Amino acid sequence: MHTKLHLTSICLAFLSAGVGAQDTQPGPAYDSWLGLYGAKYNGDTNKSSPLGVYDNGLERGIEYGFRMDNKWGGRFEYSNLKLDYRVSANLTQDQGQMFGADALYFPNNSDTFLFAGLRRQHLQDHYTLGDVGIGRHWQISERFRFVTEAGLFHDFSNNTNDLRFKAGLAFTFGSVPSTPKIADADDDGVNDNLDQCPGTPRGAQVDAKGCELDSDNDGITNQYDQCPNTPPNTRVDSTGCAIKEVGDADKDGVKDDRDQCADTPANDKVDADGCTVFTEKEVAHTIRVMFPHNSAEIQDPDSEKVQQFVKFIRRYGKTSVLIEGHASAPGDADYNMMLSEKRANAFKNMLVSRYGIEESRLQAKGFGETQLLDTSNTAEAHKKNRRIYIRVTETVKRPKKK
Repeated sequence: MHTKLHLTSICLAFLSAGVGAQDTQPGPAYDSWLGLYGAKYNGDTNKSSPLGVYDNGLERGIEYGFRMDNKWGGRFEYSNLKLDYRVSANLTQDQGQMFGADALYFPNNSDTFLFAGLRRQHLQDHYTLGDVGIGRHWQISERFRFVTEAGLFHDFSNNTNDLRFKAGLAFTFGSVPSTPKIADADDDGVNDNLDQCPGTPRGAQVDAKGCELDSDNDGITNQYDQCPNTPPNTRVDSTGCAIKEVGDADKDGVKDDRDQCADTPANDKVDADGCTVFTEKEVAHTIRVMFPHNSAEIQDPDSEKVQQFVKFIRRYGKTSVLIEGHASAPGDADYNMMLSEKRANAFKNMLVSRYGIEESRLQAKGFGETQLLDTSNTAEAHKKNRRIYIRVTETVKRPKKK
């Protein structure tokens, strides 16, 4: 009797505790439900009635349940119960009804629940039971739930313990809170609230954080990696493929793939393109050829100084040459002008015909007696003034050494 009262008081306290529970979490997904169920009822081997000892049986019933807040709820059950007899004089089965009420506890507002409550069985005799167990409402759709339970029933009359395994279908009532859809702006499959790399290109493979995958960790994402399995620490180009080591054939410090001047001399200083760095220098050559009195004839066209001059202007083939003809002071000025021009033209023709210098590079001009080297009226002065004079200059580039 004391056990019965003690278990009954626990069940009632468990049921009443739900009424005063305060909800601090978001509300439950549904307010109440109505369900149909079937159960396998395993009776204790010592569970007896006036006509024998019970065995296992089946149960079919209906339940109504409700949620008081996000953790607590309650329910009422009515069922038809059929129990086989293990031992009986003349009956094989007993059939009756069972009524029940339970308090339900949903930890963390989940679909799993614990229950405890009271049962009343009307068979050949009347039995009062206390029950505890665990169950779950499995969501099928917005309104339908599949119900499974396992429970322990203590029969106070026989001091026995029965087991029940239950399965059923429940229809839920009440407003179902709609879950707002979180946007996925870059359409990579990771919602914006979790996406640590927004704006990834469409079609790119991403990880759970929404960042593009780089399977071989070479710095080129999979979408653009044409060589997706390069070994670790390999230098790659913009396509993710290994960069082949480029040599420096002329040893000037500029790799062959960037060297625009191959085979530069070993000691030349080079620029970023591998080409020799030049410095500019002005070179010049001067020649004077003397003439006899009143003559325009070149006396020694093969002299060393003539040949050195020809060598110079051949080496610097872009130079232009001005051949200046001069005369001494004695005589008529006009005559001296004509004579100086003949001397200049004579040297020009000798360079063209004897040494093959392009005529277009040569210009002959007479200055007469206007530019005397020696103004004294002596034979020696006159000899100096009968001449041609040429000065050729050129700015050339020479390689800068290391």
